[in-house]
Parts: sequence; C-alpha cells; structure tokens
Amino acid sequence: YQRRVRGNPVSTLKYVTDYPSPLSQGKQLNSNEVLVKVSFAAVNPVDWKMNKGFLKYLISAPYVGGKDFSGIVVKAGTEAAKKYKEGDEVVGSLLGLTGGSYAEYLVASTDFLTHKPPTISFQEASHIPLVLLTALQGFSIVRDTSKDLKRILVLGGSSGTGSWGVILAKHYFGAEEVYATTSSKNIEYVKSLGATHVIDYNKENFVEVITKHWEEGGKKTSSPLTFVLDCVGHDTEQAIQLLGPDGYLGFIAVPDTLEENPSVSSAASFGAGMIWTNMASLFGYSPKKSFIAVHPDSHALEKMMQWIAKEGWASKIPITTFPLAELDKAHSLSISRRVVGKIVIEVNPTPSVDPKEETK
Repeated sequence: YQRRVRGNPVSTLKYVTDYPSPLSQGKQLNSNEVLVKVSFAAVNPVDWKMNKGFLKYLISAPYVGGKDFSGIVVKAGTEAAKKYKEGDEVVGSLLGLTGGSYAEYLVASTDFLTHKPPTISFQEASHIPLVLLTALQGFSIVRDTSKDLKRILVLGGSSGTGSWGVILAKHYFGAEEVYATTSSKNIEYVKSLGATHVIDYNKENFVEVITKHWEEGGKKTSSPLTFVLDCVGHDTEQAIQLLGPDGYLGFIAVPDTLEENPSVSSAASFGAGMIWTNMASLFGYSPKKSFIAVHPDSHALEKMMQWIAKEGWASKIPITTFPLAELDKAHSLSISRRVVGKIVIEVNPTPSVDPKEETK
C-alpha cells in the first residue's frame, strides 16, 4: 500500500499489486538488517499523521507507510544472522519517518526487533511494539519508579498506548492508584486492565474527581498525583494541576494547533513552552513535562514481550482487523479516534518462506 502524494491521510492512499520487493534490482541487506515476510501490520496514528501537519514537509512521496509488524525472517545480514535465521517468527517496528510495513515484505533493523513468543499470535504481536515502548519509555522519565509512579493518571486509557500505560502502571510498576479517562462504553474494559479509578470524560471533570478523592483521603500526600501519561493531547494543562513540583507528565501528542496548522511560529512557541516548563521544574516550581519520542530498544522489547507472554496480556487488547486492500478504511477508523485497543492489517496470516519470492 503506497501513499502517492502528500495531503489527505486517506484519499492519497493507493493499493499497488506490483510493488517491487525491498531486495529487488540487486539491493543488499546491511549487516544488522533482516528481510521479513509480513504477517500482520498495525495501524498507529503516526502512520496517517505523517501525511499532514509539519511532518509532510519532511517526507517525499510516493512511499509505503506502516511501522509495527509481525512475520517471519526470509534472509538475514551477516551480523543479524548471529541471532536470526530463516523461518524465525519475529515482531518489531521500523525506524525513520515513513516505515514500510504495509507490504508483503520489508527490511527491518535488529535495533527494533525481537523473536515473537510462541504463545502470542502474529495478529496479537503485530500491534504491540510501538505503543508498548512508548508507554514504557514514558514512565522511564521519572527519577525513581518506586517513588514517582505511586499515583498515576492515564489520559486516554482505552487507546493503544493508554491501554499499555494502564497495564504497565498497575501490573509492572506496581502503582498504588491508577486513574484513567475514557468514554462510558469502555469503562469496564479499562478497569479490566488494572485501573483503580476510571473517569468518564463525557460526564465528569477528571481534575475535580481526582482532587475530591485526594481531599476525602485526608490529603495524605503533597499532591493528588505523581505522574500523568497523556495519550490525548488537549487536556495537558488541566492535568498539570494535579501534580506537585516533583511530579512528571509525559505526553505523546503535540497540540492540535501545531498538528493541524504547522508554522515556524507555532513550532517555536511549542518549543519555548517546553523549555520554560522544564527550566522551572529544575528549581522546584513546576512538574517535569516531557514529550515522549520513542526510540528503538530491542533489549527492552524482548524483555517486555516475554513478560507479556508470561502474564497473558496480549490477548486482553481488543483488535479490529482489516485486509491490506482496505487500509484506507482502517485509516479512516483510526482518524475517527473511536478505536478501542488496536487496528491491525492482515497481510499474510500464515507466512512461510519461499526463496524464489524474495527478489521479485
């Protein structure tokens, strides 16, 4: 699936049946790369956001999008072959702006790759890497996880990153209280992930609810919360009110104004605000506020995939599946922001190695 031109995130997509293999025309793998036959690919908001807003000026069309994937190794570079061999089942995500997982084959770096646990299906594994490591690395901005991750709020608790944020907060880091916002239809789902308090954002003001709970508890702590994971983007300033000077807020979405109407001035204003907030935090006047830009970490991905397999969390995330030919419909659903869990694209549900195919 190829994006032909920049512009509308859906109408510029084109399904291409004769797209060349990554290793066609004499191309070779780098030593730390593998050729993967894709089984499933995940849809992340970043996939369609890259064709709008400020990122569109950094991308040359046409290109193949998609980042997360699961599949099997067809061929490995010299260094990669020390860990991966033909037929190995893998899961990972792609580096760079454009990606490339919306295709039958892709070339992936081992920097963001690991073996797929046998108890997790290709479908389940495909949607995990990016959102999992985003949440994990968001929590890592704190100084002391045992102290700073006691009382957590996840804004957007039923989203892809938000779901893993709730799971990790409660079951991996052992938070005492995990608040999460969502719509009424998703309250039970978010509770099932481990949230101790779920707030319906259509009916309640989360600042008032959490503040009241803190006051009724006798204000035994210096502030209602110690950490906020913001997966929404438009409630950031309200959430900061719930943190003390030693609190942390990690967010994954840039402001709507910057995303929809990019300009040098809006980008400069956003950057200046971030600098001011974090300078103030150094002197104890405000919480630390950090934008979470996920970075590849194969060791963390491997460790967390093993933990997920052991605890059985992969099957707890709802999945909506589309065939590759209907990627445009999948993106439309993602853009609606009414997705519970994750959207995945079925490319080849039962992949097998055919050496004759790799250079087509």
